[in-house]
Amino acid sequence: MFLLFKYTAAKVERVDGMKLVNEMVKDIEKLMDWKIQDVQRIADTAEEAVKGYEYKEDLKFNYPDAKNLDESRVPLKENERFNNVRVNVNHSTVHVATNVYDESPEVLNAIRASSLLDPTFMGNYQNDPTSLWQFFGSSKGFLRHFPGIAWPTDPTLSKELPGKDPAADTYDCRMRPWYIEAASSPKDIVILMDISGSMKGLRYEIARLVVVNILETLNHNDYVAVFKYSVDCENVVSCFGENLVPAYRENLELIKDEMTKIEDEVANKSDLGVAAKFAFELLHKYNMSGEGAQCNQAIMIITDGAPDQNEDVFITYNQPQRQVSYYTHVTTKAEVKEQVEKYIPDPKVARWLFEIRERRKRKQRLLRKLHLQQLYGDDVFQTDENELLSVSEEEAHGLEGELWPDEDLAFNDKKDTYESMEMYELLTTVAVPVFNECNVTKKAELLGVAGTDVPIKQILKLAPPYKIGVNGYPFIVTNHGHLITHPDLRPFVNMLYSFS
Repeated sequence: MFLLFKYTAAKVERVDGMKLVNEMVKDIEKLMDWKIQDVQRIADTAEEAVKGYEYKEDLKFNYPDAKNLDESRVPLKENERFNNVRVNVNHSTVHVATNVYDESPEVLNAIRASSLLDPTFMGNYQNDPTSLWQFFGSSKGFLRHFPGIAWPTDPTLSKELPGKDPAADTYDCRMRPWYIEAASSPKDIVILMDISGSMKGLRYEIARLVVVNILETLNHNDYVAVFKYSVDCENVVSCFGENLVPAYRENLELIKDEMTKIEDEVANKSDLGVAAKFAFELLHKYNMSGEGAQCNQAIMIITDGAPDQNEDVFITYNQPQRQVSYYTHVTTKAEVKEQVEKYIPDPKVARWLFEIRERRKRKQRLLRKLHLQQLYGDDVFQTDENELLSVSEEEAHGLEGELWPDEDLAFNDKKDTYESMEMYELLTTVAVPVFNECNVTKKAELLGVAGTDVPIKQILKLAPPYKIGVNGYPFIVTNHGHLITHPDLRPFVNMLYSFS
């Protein structure tokens, strides 16, 4: 009788889907604004710390090393806010990349200066009940993170895999997507590639390598178009038309593939003025329309020479703002990498991206080499040696487990695997670059990147089921088409271990 009376006032109401979505958007914007403010305070503190810091050439001190943490100095305690991970909410700890010498004066001074971030970390933690992991990734190769933890090793390396060191630490904050994307501003790039008659043979191959290397430095926040020009200008990928496209892997691979077919289309002459005018007008259109990256813009001209400098075109379109355009002169394949690095704001970022690409190619070649060896025996090394990258036996053994991991060894106990995964969750990162404002040169000096993690489950709390109904569910897709959350999203195991 009581239950009947309690629900007599219940009624069915139509849910306005658009109104509900708009309310969710406002709540998410408010949450992310809090995170941006937290990160900006970290960045401001880092910049101020450098201003007032006195560099000491002979500095020696023991920093809180997360990989060899002395818990008598930094005691750890399980914390419910961090999924019961053992942390210290009064101190941060420091992780130094394995390939960085942590006793060099340059690194030690940077670590000492960054210790002033602790009060800011603690303030954010205390004032924002949703605040979780905060960090500052330095361009010197160390990561200061709060709260302090003992650095975990990759669970996938805990098994006896061939060629694997169970205690291996391959983490370098400068290699992480959040660092690279924050350190390099989004940009619109138009690449003009000369296909006149003089570009045949080696010159065209060098030009193609330059373009490929430029494309490898881009990320999905960038927009790019590659145009071949002679007497007129035409997109390398005809279906792209007169448009910039996001620098997704699929688009970049399509551009690279189409570039292999250009050499047969060479013309008798080229008109750089027509191509440059076209490129400037295209960038201006994107700048005024609100499309593209809406940040930096660049024109890359790949040619073996221009008989006419076309100064009138550059004066008309490149002044007074002087949007940056680049001209690279390359005579050998060996110069390609060095010349392309010059246009990246932080050259070290470019070198890491090159290393990632070269490592991937090396793996692919080694995979083919080992596969052919299985099929044809040792004779394959005599017949195919010019095509395959030569590697030492130790290197081959070290990569074999990486190329062909033994699933029975890595995941022979599914119960243990999934229980160990419970401590991980999907996150998104808010990050901003930190610059040295004391630098007297015109070129900005990147100190590092400040950031904080936002669990996806916190965002989902802003869309409670009782508002949506039993037949509805929330999902989030980024402006790049990447799925952040969806009820049917099933991340691979290796995705959850990507921190290593």
